[in-house]
Amino acid sequence: MQNDTVHPEGAFASTGAADHAASQHVIPNVLNIVETTRATSTPVFFHRIVVYPGEVGGSNDPIFRMLGPESFKLGTWGAEIVDELAPLDGEIVLDRNRMSIFNGTGIDHMLRDLAVTDLVVVGA
Repeated sequence: MQNDTVHPEGAFASTGAADHAASQHVIPNVLNIVETTRATSTPVFFHRIVVYPGEVGGSNDPIFRMLGPESFKLGTWGAEIVDELAPLDGEIVLDRNRMSIFNGTGIDHMLRDLAVTDLVVVGA
């Protein structure tokens, strides 16, 4: 749910990714899930795929080469979560440079600390 993926001006807009997301109402559907979750006081975690400067930490993986060197760069607009889904103060945003949020972040320990046994995963 990052700008490069689903925003009409994102890095992958020319591939039709943003148009497809819009046609499927992805952002409003995810927003509905996030707002419903927030209303139940259930923790909401966000994560972003990022490419670090100097091609460090994952960018040599085939999927990262496919994404291209200019997308998801740490600190850029393209790597940010779309405005409609912006995390609220106190919500956790984890950056990852692998395909799984469970590889290289603290999400596993955080979920265990909260005794979370079920997840709802959304994204694009």
